[in-house]
Amino acid sequence: MDYAIAHPRFLQRKLTLRTSIVGGVTLLIDGERAVGKKNVYMLSDDAGDESEVKLTPNLFGTSKVSIDGSSPLDVMPPLPWYAYLFAALPFALMITGGAIGGGLGAFAGIITLGLFRSDSPMGLKIAGSIGITLFSGGLFLFFATVIHVLMGTV
Repeated sequence: MDYAIAHPRFLQRKLTLRTSIVGGVTLLIDGERAVGKKNVYMLSDDAGDESEVKLTPNLFGTSKVSIDGSSPLDVMPPLPWYAYLFAALPFALMITGGAIGGGLGAFAGIITLGLFRSDSPMGLKIAGSIGITLFSGGLFLFFATVIHVLMGTV
């Protein structure tokens, strides 16, 4: 999903933040991928002057953008409360599954948040979230069974 970044130094040049379901955040300038290091980009503004554009992504799928050290701009709107509820479902694996369950639960939760940030229809978001939760639970049972078989405890 693309989010336009409104800033007085970039009125002619189009600055856009693109997100993907897996959590990747990409900065685009005039539709082309901007080149930077560690979420810091040196871009030419409308006047041709260099501007430092800094992204601050987090695990919950939101990013803030700071241009030339200005206060960070919220680019993406917040997710609704039910998106966090569906993202929390796989975290039940963390309680019962130790490190493997926790890792799978965290990964499934992050993917679910990315799914709710996408342009997909709401029914697909809910069905996908439930499917991701069930798939992560199935993966946990598979890994737990393999570990028990390898350790000879079955």
